[in-house]
Order: sequence, then structure tokens, then C-alpha cells
Amino acid sequence: MALSGYEKPNLEDYSLDQLKEIATTYRISHQYTKTGATSTSYSRLNKTQLIYIIKYDPDYKRADPESRVGGRGGGKKSPNRIVPVRRDLVGNESPSELMDMIIEQLQDTARDKREISAGKYYTYIYYAKTPNIIYDRYPLILASEPTDYGFYGFNYHWGKIRQYTFPEVASDLYEITTNEFNTLRAIPYADFRQT
Repeated sequence: MALSGYEKPNLEDYSLDQLKEIATTYRISHQYTKTGATSTSYSRLNKTQLIYIIKYDPDYKRADPESRVGGRGGGKKSPNRIVPVRRDLVGNESPSELMDMIIEQLQDTARDKREISAGKYYTYIYYAKTPNIIYDRYPLILASEPTDYGFYGFNYHWGKIRQYTFPEVASDLYEITTNEFNTLRAIPYADFRQT
């Protein structure tokens, strides 16, 4: 999946190669001062220059998960409930402390595990039962259609599709918006465990 530039708190946190990928994502062109020609090649730009052209690109600014609803001054701040969690991070929180903070913000969209809907983003607490496997205790997923026994979801902590069974879901499913999902991706709350 292409980088959006909103996975980390600041553009300065990305490497030079990652910034080039972000610029490519938005097809950002820049102008050479000597010739006035424009280009989408970033090979001669340094990190500071890339950050500048990305930061002021209209498409990049419209994609900001904390921007105004609709991206064109809709007059109302996006209700991203995860922003306070990210803002208050100290940097030494454990995954379980982070998950507690996240759940506290998401209480109003807690869903019973059998109410899962395909195409929506969720996070929750999970305890795998299969012996000798590694699993993510706090998945962040894009859900697929539920089955009789559970559901599949693309887990963004793993970067692949995983299977989840209803009895092992140990909390409600907390439904999140796309903006909240983008903010959550920058919070390191994955907790990989072995059964």
C-alpha cells in the first residue's frame, strides 16, 4: 500500500526514500528554478525540499485525516476521536496502555462481534486459541464478509489477511472512520504474542 504521508506524526519522521514515495502517491510536480521546467522526478531533491513540496501540495492537504470535512472548508472539524490519543503520546506507552486509551475514545461505536460489516475498519482485543502461532492481540483491520464462525480481515499491523473466530474476540469491535484509521496506523499499539 502506498504511503499517504499521514502514517507518522510528522513528515520529518519519514526517510528520503519514503518522502519520494509520498510525492509519487500525489503525483506532485516541482519547478526547477533555473529553467522553470516542471518535473515529477525527485532524484535531485533533498529531504527538506521534498517535505516543502509535499506539505504545500493541495492533494496532500486534502487527504489530511484531521482536515475539515470534505476537504474544502466544510466548516466543521472532522470528528477524529483518535487525535487526542496521538496528541497525548509520551512515547513509552505499552501496547496495552495504548489500546486502553484507544478504546476509551471509541466507546460510542462499540459493536457486538456478530455485527461486523464488510468494508469497515475495526480494532478490538483478540486472544488466539490455535497452539504455537503468533497473533496480534490488538488487530487493526478492514473487515470482509462474516462467516458462521468468524470473519476475515486485512490486518494492517501484519500487512496481510488474517482469520478471526468469534469466541476469541475478547472485546466489542470498535468501528472507526477512514480518518481515524489513518491516525491509528501511526500509533504503535500492535501486540504480537505467541500462543
